[in-house]
Amino acid sequence: MADGETLETDVLIVGAGPAGLAAAYRLAQLKRDLNKNFSVMVIDKAADKGAHQLSGAVLDPKAMAELMPDWRDKGAPVEHDVEEEFVWYLTEHDAVSVPVPPPLQNHGHVIVSLCKFTRWFAGIVEAMGVDLFMGFPGRRLMIEKGRVTGVQLMDKGVGKDGTPRANFEPGGRIQAKVTILTEGVLGTLAREAITRFKLDEGRNPQTYATGVKEIWKLPPGRVPPGRVVHTMGFPLKREYGGSWIYSMGEDKLSIGLVVGLDYSDPTLDIHYEMQRFKSHPKISGMLEGGQILEYGAKAIPSGGFHSIPRLSAPGVLIAGDSGGFVNMMRLKGIHLALKTGSMAADAAFEVLRTGKEPEGYDRAVRGSWVWEELKSSRLYKQGFKGGLIRGIINVGIMQMSGGWAPTGEELRPTHEAMRPLDHRPPERIAFDGRLTHSKLNSVYFSDTHHDEDSPSHLKILNTSVCVEQCARTYGNPCQYFCPANVYEWVKDPKAPDGRVQIGFGNCVHCKTCDIQDPYRNIEWTVPEGEGGPHWKEM
Repeated sequence: MADGETLETDVLIVGAGPAGLAAAYRLAQLKRDLNKNFSVMVIDKAADKGAHQLSGAVLDPKAMAELMPDWRDKGAPVEHDVEEEFVWYLTEHDAVSVPVPPPLQNHGHVIVSLCKFTRWFAGIVEAMGVDLFMGFPGRRLMIEKGRVTGVQLMDKGVGKDGTPRANFEPGGRIQAKVTILTEGVLGTLAREAITRFKLDEGRNPQTYATGVKEIWKLPPGRVPPGRVVHTMGFPLKREYGGSWIYSMGEDKLSIGLVVGLDYSDPTLDIHYEMQRFKSHPKISGMLEGGQILEYGAKAIPSGGFHSIPRLSAPGVLIAGDSGGFVNMMRLKGIHLALKTGSMAADAAFEVLRTGKEPEGYDRAVRGSWVWEELKSSRLYKQGFKGGLIRGIINVGIMQMSGGWAPTGEELRPTHEAMRPLDHRPPERIAFDGRLTHSKLNSVYFSDTHHDEDSPSHLKILNTSVCVEQCARTYGNPCQYFCPANVYEWVKDPKAPDGRVQIGFGNCVHCKTCDIQDPYRNIEWTVPEGEGGPHWKEM
């Protein structure tokens, strides 16, 4: 792609995750099977295929089997079929096995690395003639006469002061008849489309959780392959959340902790709680003698059914996590991303075929098994507003009633749950560098790189709010809720009360800061290109 030029394509897909690649594959299928002549292009902000993809991940293969029945015969990288599963309730020192509830039963599902899976999938769609450009983040939508006509890409080679450097490359423009946005959680262009076209009118605000994940290599034979474990209880108290432990084969373990961002304690630190989780006797014994291979974090849309916006506007469609398609009751979203991505492709094809706007996409989603699945879990997150026990009771009622529970439908933005700091930050355990790691050490295992001479992609909109309001009321919670040590409170001769220092080079692109700041004073923007984590196993 030459500097600053305008390219044209029939369908532009922004984001090379499960939803975007499913859309690309489906369009390539239609082009081949119907002998049509149209072009499809996929762009992604990551430097390499799969490098920004993170999930637990146990894949429900339903959507993949519909889209590509021979997906396993084509060499899809499955770590292991699920062979046994457990749910543990953790006290501080013990683990009690409890019956596996129906939403967490994974018979017939497979454990995957989403990085590997999307790398493989990207190769498949490229072989089918789809143009895939990595390291090309979208800056903004191009809109003409109320219709999305493509995407303006980020400039490259801009210095810290905002002026062009010697290697400056103006961002190109990609014009498209249809643009499909599959950027993942809190997608920059999807947010622009939702705001511009008021797609979330009459819906609940989206709510979020954040997951912190590690990949470990264990001594041979420590954990049987194909084992799936979910836990609740320790290290959390009243907060919504839990953990997973998935045995991937080759003596590798996917282990992580998810915490709802509707917690009240401004000193809660999800990375730290993950380290405490690993210190539990049941978990530390499992990890003893092993070594961490990778670390990462990601925000997760958790509002569910009542938070999903309208999914189309003139010239644009939204799918996957960008549209909020995650079933928190099942702890799954990949299959929903695959299905909505393929349905967006069908809608895009109809636009090319008829020249009409993609109004049928919303209708198709609402008539699919995706909608039925999310409707049956529509009050799941609301049920946990009263704590773990009440939430479990509500899940049982929902299972018996087909989705109804004695709780209201409304959800509030997650950051509104944070309460003013009324205690000193608790004492923290010391990290030993083997089982437990500091945030900086953890970021090392994410292989994160950013051009330190470029402008920070993390913006504090009003620095005086940090000092005069946030520090005094909440103790500057950004230093706790960021799982990558991006925000530090430092002393400064010019600022007697101190100031926030942004180490944007550590950012693993989880986007928690944009969600959780109590004053909405942090804005996550897209880096100029190829920055961020370089995951290989996540």
